[in-house]
Amino acid sequence: MSSATADRLEYVDGKVEIVVGGSLNHAIISANFLVQAQRLLANPSAIAFSSEVKLVTPEHRTYFHPDGMIACPVNVVNAAQGVIDNPTVILEVLSDATEARDRQFKLPIYLRLPSARQIVYVSSNEPYVERYTLGEDGEWRFAIYSDLADSLELASVGITIPLEELYARVDFEV
Repeated sequence: MSSATADRLEYVDGKVEIVVGGSLNHAIISANFLVQAQRLLANPSAIAFSSEVKLVTPEHRTYFHPDGMIACPVNVVNAAQGVIDNPTVILEVLSDATEARDRQFKLPIYLRLPSARQIVYVSSNEPYVERYTLGEDGEWRFAIYSDLADSLELASVGITIPLEELYARVDFEV
């Protein structure tokens, strides 16, 4: 049995694609992000979502399952199917099985989403976080966090998550 399993389907430009599941560390980091985001969000119209919620692109030809999203306010496209189209923050946890697709295919699409203000890529193999932030001038800015004493600032939704909390219970020796 492989260390990663297919557990999701994504719809990309008219084709269904199997998405390879992540590692145990991948799942822990995703859960930590969701718990911290829900705890810290003060704006009642902001909601953090797990990968159970799908993101549909504006042209409705692509559906993704990001590892986490925060929308403020939320625009629900289809409540029964768990679909939104306006994340303010998008989180992807990178593992060996998902990194190439997340970087090469999803990132360019995320960067073009009208609602996206911050995109966060989190390594599941080491303390390493990349944050893309859309500036007021319309340009994306890039920051790296690689010390567990650092904090990930998500100014677009008014929260800051310490990396030690994001990586709580993660075992990099696995």
